[in-house]
Amino acid sequence: MFSGLYFGLGVREDVKATALRQLLDCSHVTCLTLDIPRGNLAVSSALAEYVQSTSVLRKLEVSTGFAVVSDVSDAWWTLIVQSLSRNNSIKDLNICVSDMSDRTRRA
Repeated sequence: MFSGLYFGLGVREDVKATALRQLLDCSHVTCLTLDIPRGNLAVSSALAEYVQSTSVLRKLEVSTGFAVVSDVSDAWWTLIVQSLSRNNSIKDLNICVSDMSDRTRRA
């Protein structure tokens, strides 16, 4: 059985969000690598729900890139940060953020 998942740039955002919601039922996934377009609330919300609910995830790698729309809310990032503060299982965290605004950095 596999223990890790990778959702790269080639995976549609609706597929990523659906898969993340289904991960709540997968107790064998201990490593997750995910690319999220900056400002994507659907994927960020699904990731946040998973991160704050899982007790088996040990390694999380998140990469974000440029937003399709230049003026996006920081709500997507706040969801992720808040969920990480509620998680006790992640021991290895790697976040790579490109083109982060000053407002987002303070979140």
